[in-house]
Amino acid sequence: MKTASLNEPGILRLLRDGHADSVESLSAAVKAPTLYVEPLLNNLRQAALIVTEPADGTEWSAVKIKPSPKLAQIQYALGFSLRQLESNTPDTLSVTPYFGRPLELTGLHDVFVLMPFSTTLTDVYKAHILKVADSLGLKAKRGGDFFSTHHVMADIWRAIWFSKAIIADCTTKNPNVFYEIGVAHTIGRPVILITQNDDDVPFDLRDIRFIKYEFTPRGMALFEATLKQTLSAILQDQEPSSPYNFEPPSSLSQTL
Repeated sequence: MKTASLNEPGILRLLRDGHADSVESLSAAVKAPTLYVEPLLNNLRQAALIVTEPADGTEWSAVKIKPSPKLAQIQYALGFSLRQLESNTPDTLSVTPYFGRPLELTGLHDVFVLMPFSTTLTDVYKAHILKVADSLGLKAKRGGDFFSTHHVMADIWRAIWFSKAIIADCTTKNPNVFYEIGVAHTIGRPVILITQNDDDVPFDLRDIRFIKYEFTPRGMALFEATLKQTLSAILQDQEPSSPYNFEPPSSLSQTL
């Protein structure tokens, strides 16, 4: 059973994607008693965003529920994402990014790696980070893997946006890496900080747990194990979706 947030967008998404069709199945999906689900259904029915069979059913336990046929058209016209609305919290902000709406990347990835370009760190990336990502069935990339004819920061912005998680190597205190960490944190991407030296992690990031590694065979074996465990924990329950993948109404429900 798919899980979802206990809110109206979460309920709508479960119904829309066919993961639930009754108050009982919705209750199981959101892991909450039906008495918490029914007020949300009342709100959605009052807004004409769901319909029931039979249409005149008054008891939620006695009806089948599905989204209104108008839902996809409303989404397409207004350009909103149910997944995005579902994940909103009181801390969620609506902003207009300086670099604009990120354009879709041609090569998808799961993990974006921020690190300076040096021989040693390139070996860390190619021989160890890629190995960990592959063992988890993930695709990792770093900036040089897909730079285009766009402005460099536009490519970085797109790469961060379309990532499930970020790995940022603070070794050598590279200012570009710290700037990109700030971008990732601001849009809510989980960031795994790694470093060869404690002092390379800025003071204002010291309260964030980081992985210190030693570039030796034994040190990198420990690094791989720790990174794998950390990545697994971060991505375990993530269900990625981009709110910018707008499609015509016929296929919109699978992308928003």
